[in-house]
Formats: sequence, structure tokens, C-alpha cells
Amino acid sequence: MDDTDLVQWFYDSSDTDEFEQSIEMRLRRADAWADGAVFDPDTAREALRFRHDSRDGRLGYWTPELVREFLTEIVPERFTGGIEHYAHVPEALRTWLRFLEHAGALDPHGSDLSGLERAVDECAEDFPAAFAEPARWGPARIVAEAALASGIDPATPGGAERLNAFMADGHDSEATAAAVARQHERRLRNQRTPPLPAAEVPAPGRAAALASETEAVRAATAFLDWLGEGRAITQKGNLRKADAVALVELLGTGDDTESFASAADLPVLHWHTELVLGAGLARRVKQRLVPVAKHARLTRDPYALLLAAWEAEALWRPQRPGLFAARRDDDGSVLRLLVEALLGSACDIDLPVAEIRRRIAAAVYGDTDDPDDLRGMVVALTLYRDIDHVLTALHRFGAIESDREWEIDDEVGLADPAAEVSVRLTDLGRALLWTKRREAGLAAPALGELTGCPASVMLMSVVEHYGQDTGVEEIRRWLAAHGDDPAPLLEAIAANPFRTSQSAMLGAAADAVGPELLDRAGQDRRLAPIALMLGNLRGRLDLNVLMEGTETERAQAVLGIAEQILEMLEHLGPEGYAASVGDLPPESLEGMAALIAESGHPDRWLTGLFAEEAAPLLAGPGDRRRAGLEAARDRARHAKRRKKRPKKRRR
Repeated sequence: MDDTDLVQWFYDSSDTDEFEQSIEMRLRRADAWADGAVFDPDTAREALRFRHDSRDGRLGYWTPELVREFLTEIVPERFTGGIEHYAHVPEALRTWLRFLEHAGALDPHGSDLSGLERAVDECAEDFPAAFAEPARWGPARIVAEAALASGIDPATPGGAERLNAFMADGHDSEATAAAVARQHERRLRNQRTPPLPAAEVPAPGRAAALASETEAVRAATAFLDWLGEGRAITQKGNLRKADAVALVELLGTGDDTESFASAADLPVLHWHTELVLGAGLARRVKQRLVPVAKHARLTRDPYALLLAAWEAEALWRPQRPGLFAARRDDDGSVLRLLVEALLGSACDIDLPVAEIRRRIAAAVYGDTDDPDDLRGMVVALTLYRDIDHVLTALHRFGAIESDREWEIDDEVGLADPAAEVSVRLTDLGRALLWTKRREAGLAAPALGELTGCPASVMLMSVVEHYGQDTGVEEIRRWLAAHGDDPAPLLEAIAANPFRTSQSAMLGAAADAVGPELLDRAGQDRRLAPIALMLGNLRGRLDLNVLMEGTETERAQAVLGIAEQILEMLEHLGPEGYAASVGDLPPESLEGMAALIAESGHPDRWLTGLFAEEAAPLLAGPGDRRRAGLEAARDRARHAKRRKKRPKKRRR
């Protein structure tokens, strides 16, 4: 079988079709696990979509705030009808959160299950009133509720026509417009932010030591010492000229003070002034600049000072922004996030500034490689200056270092635009970026952070968010913290409800422990089929050869092949699986069904699903089989798997 994805708990924002395709099998497995608990597939489906449409896209990341948003905003917006039909939703969400924990998919950077269940209890009291409040309804619900109130039921004969006529006549257009605006605002707020890769992040003590040596911290400390109990400023809120000249010399900003009209005309000094203000170290009171006593502690905690200053948007845009910032109206924050993402993904690699410019320009404006293209010249004159300013701010924060002296002209960007300058993220830069991303609820894995997590959570996090090398390192650190015993890994893998996830977890664990782990897994009836399949894919054995061997060897081959078939079934669903193999000869399709039946595979739920739903689509000669396959293709066509997939399962 070709490499396929595990049942993922993170999808790229462009993979919406693939995500939607994965929902039904995920919900069916959860329903089987619930075993009498309150489970509602509609609630779970919307919970998945709610998280997929978020800034980070992690389906298993939940906090009490997200629980409240889902129950009091998302559900009232999207579910139509009386509360009597939806009173169960809070309990259904509780069941879904419990299933996430069972599957090892509850993200360790969010809240634990007990905290989430408390949030469900608290929100359950507010849920009925929130659900019934029209101001929370979405556009579709507003129309549907109005139609129902007018006696129009689309499900009755002629109901659809009456509904169309009702919509054409108009209804509460003001409420609908407000609902559309709310949805638009949420979409803007939830624009996907590129994830950062797993990386080694300095410990807090080292981060503080590194921060104390940065230009930003040294200048802020000297600025506050100079400020004393306060200084007079101009009516426009700028430093007086004499004070500006003194500060330029004290801080060593390099600004030209020979001829200037205002302190705002000194770009480096202006930047440091904005840092002091943005970090809350000082504020303007009437015509004085005074220190803020309650934030004085930041001067004794340089790392905290940088984190506070990071949020000052004025630091991330030039005094005279290019067209990009004005057109996007975002104060440079989008540009900063793009630059951060590029540097974060590069980690310890030198990244040419020209390459950073090219990638961001392509993301914003499209390809601008032709220097004679008018659009390319406009980008060079506007966007590049903004990019250079963001990089300069990162340099002053100590977040990046360059391979040559960093010279910036605030008016035009790099002082020598033709210079081939490369930058890389520093240890302090990783600490700052990873901390700020986490504060914003975004994914930023750090090596070694999972050693205190259960094995199931650690392995699922590794296969979802770590690369090959960092995944091996994380698992080995976990083992070192737990007596180097791989037994808990195997038990966690066996307990996962999804076969595709089990395969990915076992593959990742074998990468870290060694191939002998597959031999050990082969002794566990629950994992033996996966061990055989992975052994075949990794060249440790050949299932085709075993098929021709002894009775015992043939039984092993049947088990390994059955695993491949059932994992495809789990990934695609019965109809998707039938559509994917429908071109095989009838005898091959019948052979698959027979093989599954005789395999003795331990996952009785999946084998039962194959027998009850997939096999009938594949069985029978002539017209009946062709009709069944064609119907399956029609239903699965909209979710057909792509040839290029962003993430491959470990083998």
C-alpha cells in the first residue's frame, strides 16, 4: 500500500476537502467508543470545523475560553430550531472532549480534561439563553427561523419553493447584515498563522541572560535612568530637541542630529522611545513623559521586558510605512508574522534577506521576479522597506543575527540594497518567537517539553507536529525520563482507537528505539498486524514471500495485508475505499473480502465495518457490482484523495 496519512488532528488551511473527508470515520469511531454516553455527531462535527477554522488549526487544542466560544457563539449561530432539540449539546461536547483524551489527541498546550469539563459545566448554565438570543444567530439560521415562524417547512411538498419566495421578498436584512459582519470579523481574526517547527528553546534563565545583552534592553534601561522622575515634552508628545540630542549620544543611536526639526525625525531614537512607551515603562501625562512605577520591575527582568515590548505595533513599522502597510491597514503585524514564520521555519539556517523579500512579496502580490515589471518595482520601493524595518526590529531585540554588519536607512530599507546579507534566528529569537506564539494559542513545539506527558499524548504530538529528527530526539528524551522502558510506548499505541494513528506512532517509536521495537510489537496481538505491515514497508520482511511459505507464515502475511486494507478503509470510509479499488478485477475484490474474513484481525469494529458496508459494494458479478461501485464513486467523488499530500505517515 502507498504511504497514507494518519487520522490527523491538524490539517493545513488549504486542505479543507481532505479535512471534511476525514470527519465521518472519525465520528463513527467516536460513536462506537461512547457506548451509551451522550454523543451527537452534529456537535462533534461542528467542534471539529470550529477548531479547523481557527488561527492554529489544531483539532485537539481546547481551552475554557474556546469551550465558551463554541457553546455560546458557534452553536447558536449554526444550529436551527428550539432549545428542546439542542439541550444535550454541552454534554455531547463533554463526550467529544473525553474522546479526544482517549485518542491522545487532546493537545498538551491547551487545558487538561478536568479544566475543560469545569468549563462545560459553567457554560451549560448560560447555553439555553445564548442559544435563544437572536443576536447570536448566523445568516442561515436567521432566514430558517423566520421561515419556520411563517409556517414554511422546506421538508414538506412545495416547501423549498415557498422558502425561495420568502427569501426573495426579504426579511430582517439588518440582522442578517450584522450576522454576516460577525462572521467576516471572525474569519479575519482566525486567519491561519503558519506553524513553527519543533526546536530547541533556551531555558528561562539562559533566555534572561541573553536578553540583558540586547540593544533594546540596554537602551531601555539607560533611557529610564535618564528619564528619572519625568521630562517635559512638546505639545505633539515628542522629546524636546535638547533632550533628543542628549539621548542620541547617551544611547549611541547614530542618528544625525546636525539638522532636524523634531525628535520624531530621528528614526532610531524614535524607535527606542516607542519601545519604552509600548512596554509600559513610561507614559505621556499632559506635556510630560513620566515613568510607570508598576512596570519598573521589567527593568529587572530583561526577558519579560522584551516580551512586553514585542506587542508594541509601532516598533514593527517604519515612521513612513510603504504602500503595503497602508493597503492592508494592519500596522505591520501581518508582515511581522510572515517574517517570523520564515525565520522560524529556517531555524539555524542562514536565510538571505533577498530570499525573505522574494517569498513575502510572492505571498502578497504574486510572482515579482521580473525586475522590469512595474509591479516588481513598486514592491521593491514599498514592501521591501517594510520588511527591512521588521528585520531591523528583530535585530534590536536580539532575535536575529546577520552575517555582516547590519546597516539600515529608515527611509529606504537596507543602506546598501545590493548587499547580499543573510540572517538567522538566534537562541534568544527562538525563545521569544516560541513564547509569543504560545501566548497567542498557536503551535510552537519545544524539544523536551513532552517528557512529563503520558506516552499517548507525547507520541501523537510527535507524529503531528515534529519532523523526523526532532521526533526521534523527543521520544528519546521521554524514554530517558521514564527509565528507558519502551513498554509504556507500546501500551499507549495499542490503546489508540485509530489504526492509522497506531501505525504512525509505532513507526515513530521504532525510529527512536530501533527496529527491535517492531519485533517486540509483533508479540502483542493488538499490534502484530501493524508490525508486519511496517516490517514489509521497511524491507525487514516480504509479505509476498511469506504468502507462499508455511501455514504460519501465510497467516502472518494475511494479517499484514489485512492491516493495509483496513487502514485504507479507516482513512477513506467504506464508499471512498470501494471507489478507490473499484477498477480491480472482480476476483481480486472478492479475494479482499475473503482475506479480511480469514485474517483474525484484532480490530473487530473495522473488520465488521468492512463486512457490513465495504464488502457489499465490492461483491457480486455484473450490473449489481457496477451499480454499487458507481454509486460509491459518486458519493466519494467530491472528497477524492489528492495525489500530493502535505504530510506522510512515518514508516
